[in-house]
Amino acid sequence: LVYHDPDPFDGRSKPLSAAMRVLLSNSDLALACGLRPMSDLMRQGGAREVRYLPHSYDNVRFGTDWVPSDDRPYSATMIANSIRRRVPPFYLPGGRRRAELARKLTQLLGAKFALYGNGWRGLSSSLGPLPFSQQERVIRDSWVSVNWDHFDDISYYSSDRLPISLATGVVHVTSHHDGYEYLYSGCPGLYACRSVDEAVSCTEWLLSRPKSELLSEGLAASTWVQTRFEADVVYRRAVEMCMETLASIRSNRAP
Repeated sequence: LVYHDPDPFDGRSKPLSAAMRVLLSNSDLALACGLRPMSDLMRQGGAREVRYLPHSYDNVRFGTDWVPSDDRPYSATMIANSIRRRVPPFYLPGGRRRAELARKLTQLLGAKFALYGNGWRGLSSSLGPLPFSQQERVIRDSWVSVNWDHFDDISYYSSDRLPISLATGVVHVTSHHDGYEYLYSGCPGLYACRSVDEAVSCTEWLLSRPKSELLSEGLAASTWVQTRFEADVVYRRAVEMCMETLASIRSNRAP
């Protein structure tokens, strides 16, 4: 039995349910989209073995062929929901910093900043919700894509928005997680920032660079991510881990 959870939980805003604990305690292998403290929680829930499987993108909807244009209506695009809870702490983890980033980029870029997603009432940059399959189209309308993750304290974690954004061929600014220095080592066009102010400054710096450099880095990012985080690559890795676990089980059962 293999338990795969691509939705991070932190024990507070998204605790382990009773059903999750039953599955984890009976699993031979648990695959997580982030590591500590998420992997610690899975072990506390009964998982005997936890291994890492990152989020991915599919090459049917994203990373499609295109002819990049020098005429783009926006400087930067951010696709993210603002999720507020009715009881403290009001935001999902990382949500307050996400809201701060959206507000500061609106102040910096004005009408040149495109903000998609739910919950952004009151910000002039808000363009409303966006169908999942339309992410590539709107990202390619700008020179920089930007995001700040929920659960920004989970090591090695990113949402699927990171590989999707890289696949589009546009440089990407996002929140740093421990482990990115290994996981995305050598990735062109990816800028992982440790604070909101750093992300804003990084975006401003990128937009001051020649468009030819941004174009070159964006296309290099698309090539880089294709061989590492496309769904066929990631889930082939998942099947290999399952087969390794199965081989180990059979070996332990052999007389």
